[in-house]
Amino acid sequence: MRKKSTAGFVLFFLALLFWQPGFSGAQENGPIQIIDARGSDFIILTQGRRAVYGAERFREASVYLNVGDMLQTGPDSFAELRFSGGALLKVAENSSLLIGEGGVETAIRLFYGRLRFRTAPGRGFAISAASRSVELDSGDAAADYMLRPGSASAKPFLTVSVFGGNARIRAGDQSPFHELAAFERLGLEETSSFAWAERGIVDDETLAYWNAHNFLGGPPLVRPGTVVAEPESEQSRQIPFTLPDTSVFRQTNRMKNVMTATGLVFSLAGLGLNGAGFWHLEWENYDTARMFLISGAAVSGFGILSLIGSLMTNPPSDAALNAANAPAVRP
Repeated sequence: MRKKSTAGFVLFFLALLFWQPGFSGAQENGPIQIIDARGSDFIILTQGRRAVYGAERFREASVYLNVGDMLQTGPDSFAELRFSGGALLKVAENSSLLIGEGGVETAIRLFYGRLRFRTAPGRGFAISAASRSVELDSGDAAADYMLRPGSASAKPFLTVSVFGGNARIRAGDQSPFHELAAFERLGLEETSSFAWAERGIVDDETLAYWNAHNFLGGPPLVRPGTVVAEPESEQSRQIPFTLPDTSVFRQTNRMKNVMTATGLVFSLAGLGLNGAGFWHLEWENYDTARMFLISGAAVSGFGILSLIGSLMTNPPSDAALNAANAPAVRP
C-alpha cells in the first residue's frame, strides 16, 4: 500500500476549516447512494452544509449524494458509491472529489486522491482532473491523482490503470486521446515547461491495493496469464534460435593476437639490438654502439606500445564465442 499522502491530510483538514462546523442528517434521496463506508470519518459538502459521517454512525442504504455535492475521505476511510444506472465508484483514503459535474453519471471531478470505477456496457463513465480527462466506455479502471515523490512538478500526477474494458485518456482539452486496454496503465505529468506520458502494464502494487480495498463482493483482480497449448509435433516444440553475430569480436580477437605477437617480436629484436650496442661499447666502437642502442630503443619502444595496446583490447575469448555459436540443444 502506498504511503498516505501529506497532501491528503491537508485537504481533509482544509475542508474542516473552511466549511461551517456541525452535523447534518443523512440525505434521504438522490441519484447516487453510498452503499458502504469503512475506516475513519468522511465529509459530505452539500448546499453549503457539512455532514460528517463515521463508520460507527453509518447506516447502510441511507446516505445519498446529488449533483454538485463534494465528498472528502479522511485518513484510512473508504466509501463505495452506486449510481442510479448501476455504475460503481470506490473512493480511497485522503481523496476529494465533486459529484456529477456536467451530468449525473457522465463526469466526476477529482481534486486529489485515488478512485476505482466500474460500469456496464452502454453506461460510460468520465473523470476529470484539472485539464486531464478519463473516459471509460465499459469495464473496470482506477485513477490516481496525487503528488509524485521526487517529481519536479508541483502538480499531482495522474495515473490510470485499466483492469477490464477500454478507456481513453486525454492530457488536455486539445490533446489527442490515448487508448488503453485491459491491464494497461498510463501516467500523465505536467511541469511548467513540458508534459509527458508514461505507458506500461498495471503494476503489482496497484493490483494489491485494490484487491485489499475491493468493491463489495467483487472478484479479486488477477493479471491474466498466458495459456500455452500442447504442441502437436516435434517441430512445433523447437524454440527459434538466432545465432549472435560474433564477427566483430573475432576481428578484434585477431587484432589482439597480431598486436601481442608483434609486440613480442619487436621487444625481443630491440633487446638484441641493445645487446649488440653494449658489445660494441666494450670494443670502444662508439659510433656503431650508439647506432645499435638507438635502434634497439626505438624497436623495443614500438614493441612495448603494441603489448600495451594488446592488453587494453579485451574482446570475448574464442572459447566463449564458439560456445555462443554452438547449436541449441533441445531437452
